Amino acid sequence: MRFVIIEETKNRWERRTPLTPSHVARLVRDHGLDVAVVGSELRIFPDADYRGAGAAVGSSVAGGQVVLGIKEPPLEQVGPGQLYMVFSHTIKGQDYNMPLLGRFLDQGASLVDYERIVDDEGRRLIAFGRFAGIAGCVDTVWSLARRLDALGIAHPLADARPTHEYATTARAWDAMNALGSQIRERGFDPAMAPVTIGVIGCGNVGQGAGEVLDRLGAVRVAPAELGSLDPDPRVLYRVDLVEQDLYERHDGGPFALQDYYDRPGEFRCVADGFLDHLTALVNTAYWAPPYPRAVTRESLRRFADSRSRMLVIGDIACDVQGSVEGTVRCTDLDQPTFVYDPVSGASPDGFEGRGAVVMSVDNLPCELSAEASSTFGEILSGLLPGLAAADLSADLDDARLPPELRRAVIAWRGELTPDYAYLREPLERVTGR
Repeated sequence: MRFVIIEETKNRWERRTPLTPSHVARLVRDHGLDVAVVGSELRIFPDADYRGAGAAVGSSVAGGQVVLGIKEPPLEQVGPGQLYMVFSHTIKGQDYNMPLLGRFLDQGASLVDYERIVDDEGRRLIAFGRFAGIAGCVDTVWSLARRLDALGIAHPLADARPTHEYATTARAWDAMNALGSQIRERGFDPAMAPVTIGVIGCGNVGQGAGEVLDRLGAVRVAPAELGSLDPDPRVLYRVDLVEQDLYERHDGGPFALQDYYDRPGEFRCVADGFLDHLTALVNTAYWAPPYPRAVTRESLRRFADSRSRMLVIGDIACDVQGSVEGTVRCTDLDQPTFVYDPVSGASPDGFEGRGAVVMSVDNLPCELSAEASSTFGEILSGLLPGLAAADLSADLDDARLPPELRRAVIAWRGELTPDYAYLREPLERVTGR
């Protein structure tokens, strides 16, 4: 069985890889795996390092039974009978990737989605979440600085830069520490105080964002304290918002998290009272229909004035018109922000205009490609010997896949698996298949 690492093609910023040369060397040396890579001048680790690790370097995925990537592959790349492991962005029935899912079925191919590789308790085993949180929060701080520049408001964030200009977390931490000192020494415009950043979500992504705010010296406050904070312009406040803060039952009954997960239609969002007090919002929470949105278009109408209190939304989760309804499109690092006008629905690029700036880059961990790839590959490489021992020509129940991978199979040999049969409806609606 040959494993092939693809060349990422999403954009020029995507330099991540599912396995580093050190992971490949270990798999070849200790487990006898046959590994190849598609040559790439963009990948964060050069081809020569993979050759040195014992991998063949070629020009295509042809001949590979298992194809490993990060982002969605080009449709034409998926070949007959191949098994792909990627973030497919199909499990919510996303319209834009139904043609990709259809390609897997048409080619009799198999799809394993990293997002669904979980343990027996349903906890994700493999992800870039922490790095998404770090990069997204750093980029939100940078976006806030540029929005204040556009509004002509003096501020202490002049030296803020996007994450990719730091390239490593160590450099980012040095920069955030320095910005924190500037906040404490110079302060924000007193008219802005209290300056408060809200974080929705407490998972790995939210924890990564929290690391950034810790280094900025943000003072953590409870949601109930919003509205009574000391308006000291030399203090940056942080408030964490979780489900019980954002949602309540329609009938006014007590909030129970499991009820919310099981019966989301019985709940409504009550976030407006918090949003009124925020300077910036960082959204890190997973969302899918039919859960209520945390930030609706109607909520955003309250911030239509270009000098309103809510200046920036860093939507790290980046669900288009999802939890944050103002995320009307994904962006990339060539142009990472737009200003969402909740009245007209317009979303011009940049930092000027009516409404809040939205940063919605959908591959943020690529800004820390080397570190993110190393952490990701450490987990993935541990799963591949078990996959190598599987029978990819057998029916799924007889393939002997490791249980972590078995749960993550979206399609097997051209057929949707029972857990993902619900994808037939969006697939038929979008592709007519």
